[in-house]
Amino acid sequence: MHEDTLATIVFSIWLYGCLAVWPFARWVLRRKASECRVLLWIFFITLALQVASHVYIWDLYQARNRDAFMAWLFPQAIASISWVASLTVLAFVVFGGKSASRTTA
Repeated sequence: MHEDTLATIVFSIWLYGCLAVWPFARWVLRRKASECRVLLWIFFITLALQVASHVYIWDLYQARNRDAFMAWLFPQAIASISWVASLTVLAFVVFGGKSASRTTA
């Protein structure tokens, strides 16, 4: 039972955790809105694509399509791409801002 719970938690963090990068950068790291604009775009695009893919999966399950399980590829691909994009932009926001301030000072 505990292994299933842990797997569910890890899978949920993988699928939806990338949506927490923009709020984390904006409010925890206290970055300016202009610095986090690309992260905001990634947040909204990821959210829209995840909702659309879940609606698609739900529609397949309701239609009793036997290939509905394979449709979980879409949210997983969206999450993987979003994690890479979000963490890359976050690194530029956090480390790029410090190096730029050093060169101008």
